[in-house]
This record gives sequence, structure tokens and C-alpha cells, in this order.
Amino acid sequence: MTTDPHRRGRPVTPDNASEVIDLVLHPDERMAGCLVFLLLDDNGHLLAPFLIEEPPPGISRRAREQGLRRLFDEFGSEGAATVAFARGRTGSLLLRDEDREWHQLVLEAAHTTHTRLLGAWLATDAGVRAFPVPLAETLSA
Repeated sequence: MTTDPHRRGRPVTPDNASEVIDLVLHPDERMAGCLVFLLLDDNGHLLAPFLIEEPPPGISRRAREQGLRRLFDEFGSEGAATVAFARGRTGSLLLRDEDREWHQLVLEAAHTTHTRLLGAWLATDAGVRAFPVPLAETLSA
């Protein structure tokens, strides 16, 4: 059986992104705390996962905002048409205030940099779950 070298598999979609995140994000990385971004091409195919350790708690909101905007600008210059976000941490899949804050920061960075955000997920040792769709998106649908 021969495979087409140009075929990259299934595109990442909101329906299968949790599976991709679960495969990409090692349990040790989740336990340590991290942020992962799946960089996707125009067709939704994975270009690369990009993982960073979660910054220490003393980092200001403003510094996190600026850092995320720089990341999103860089993702665009690297050819990513779309980005999927996941926060990795230990514990249950119940959303915590700090999960919601990271989600909000990512939403704002994507909006500011005109980056298409596929969605956001929380990945813990208990599994992967999607963040709720922002209310503004729900109302406009």
C-alpha cells in the first residue's frame, strides 16, 4: 500500500480537536501546567503543535496579554491560518477561575491579532473537554 506524501490525514475540527489534543499533550506536561496551541493550515491540517510551560502565577495579566499577542502574530507569520488552544493542568475537568482567565486572554489575543480560533479546550489527567462557546458567539449564531 502506498500513501500520498502530500496527504496529512484528517483536518482538525471542533469535533475531533479534543482527540488530537489528547494525543499531542503528554500527561507529564499536563501535570506540570502548560499552554498548547495547534497551528493549522487553511484546510485545518496540523502544521505543528506549540507548547509552552504555564507562566508562574506572579506574571501580570498585562504581561500575559502582550505575550499571547506576540505568539499569535508569530503563528500568523509561520503560516497558521487557524489556531486551537488548550490549557493543560492537573486535577478535575471542572473549569476553574484561572482556566476561564486563560480562555479569555486567548480569545482577546486572537481577536486583536485577527487570528481564527478553532476553539479552546482544557486537558487534565482526567481527560479533555471543550470550553463553553463564548456568549457573544452563541447569541450571533
